[in-house]
Amino acid sequence: MLLIERGPWRLTNGWFALLSGIAACPLTAWLAKQGFGITLSGRTQFVTAVLIWLAGQIARRVGI
Repeated sequence: MLLIERGPWRLTNGWFALLSGIAACPLTAWLAKQGFGITLSGRTQFVTAVLIWLAGQIARRVGI
């Protein structure tokens, strides 16, 4: 929602949202397996996306 409300270019809006979306994308797990031989579970991807989102929320509150 931050991307829609405030636009993509502020650090706390676009970049954290983009990275959390990439972390949660099934294509990321497939590319990691094909390119590096690393198997990522859905739980790992979800936790990573939540942690990136949480980092963005903290950065927004601090005012970066």
